[in-house]
Amino acid sequence: MKKVAIVAITLLSLGCLGAFEVPALNLDANVKFSTQHVKRGFDQGKKVFAPAIRVSLPVLEKGKVYAGAGAIIGIESERNEVLIPTLRNEVNPYVGASYDITEIFTVDAGYIHHFYTNMPKEILSTPQPGGNIPSPFKRNTSEMYVGVLADVLLSPSLYFFYDFGSKEVNIEGCVNYTYDLGQFGVSGLALELGAKLGYDRAKRPFACNKATVESIFSGRKGYFYYGLASDAVYSFTEHAKGRVGVELAGNHAKREANSWAGTGAKHSLWFNASVDCSF
Repeated sequence: MKKVAIVAITLLSLGCLGAFEVPALNLDANVKFSTQHVKRGFDQGKKVFAPAIRVSLPVLEKGKVYAGAGAIIGIESERNEVLIPTLRNEVNPYVGASYDITEIFTVDAGYIHHFYTNMPKEILSTPQPGGNIPSPFKRNTSEMYVGVLADVLLSPSLYFFYDFGSKEVNIEGCVNYTYDLGQFGVSGLALELGAKLGYDRAKRPFACNKATVESIFSGRKGYFYYGLASDAVYSFTEHAKGRVGVELAGNHAKREANSWAGTGAKHSLWFNASVDCSF
């Protein structure tokens, strides 16, 4: 994981310094630190480093193809009694394409592959002739998505995701608003606000096998969740921005031991800081 972090930081540094330019391509990169990792309203761990990079290329007159990768790297390593990490480190390469079907609406679709790099191949068990047993959780999964975005007030979007490994369906709607604070005498400063509402249902949480579902995750599989975000964004240059912000998220999952989403915090509040570059 150190190599992943080093590569991400190097690419971001080169981009921010303008050390390379790729004709006709758009490059976006960012490095983010969060005091907590919450995915789809579900608390998955504390203190994460999240680098990401994306390259996009305009095609035809109204289309765009893109590829990129993101990562979630836990700063503090913790494991439970069977040596399963409490936070799964992820490396997520993806490809996709978008197309403007009208002047207002854009459709977007793509594929993501999730590598859970710190998931063990075996887990500890009580002493027995066979020794340790294979882990019931997969170390990688495949996910597809399709969404619609509207270029109107609040920039609403609606996405559908399906993860083949965890047999997980996710539907999420988002709105965003940017308020320029330059009128108050601080040039380059803006306030970005965001809100989302979604539904998630996983038949095999964490891409586990059927036996684990029946023995551990036999409770409710689906839940609704929400998220609110507020970021102060400062533009250092035309290509580089810094941001700090706070997020609040939660879910309505029933608090029961055998519900995979009901074992975590019902509501979470955390802080973020990042540097973003685009060319």
